[in-house]
Amino acid sequence: MQYVRIGILVVLAVLSLAAGAAKLSMAEQEVSFFASVGLTRLWLIPLGVVQVIGAVLAVFPRLRQAGAWVIGSGFALSTIILFM
Repeated sequence: MQYVRIGILVVLAVLSLAAGAAKLSMAEQEVSFFASVGLTRLWLIPLGVVQVIGAVLAVFPRLRQAGAWVIGSGFALSTIILFM
């Protein structure tokens, strides 16, 4: 069971890191998606930073819970934006 938990955490951290990196690099798909819901490029940077910070925090055992909350918050915010 421990391996499953760690595996899920690794997958979430990698997804969060990739999503954050895409936002911070101003990937064309991210820019056009945010523009389609009426948000400017300036929204990409804070959301990208949150997603990258969550991924980094999730690596350290003492900060893992905080990292999971940050990752969850970043994905929740992305989901809200997706359905705007």
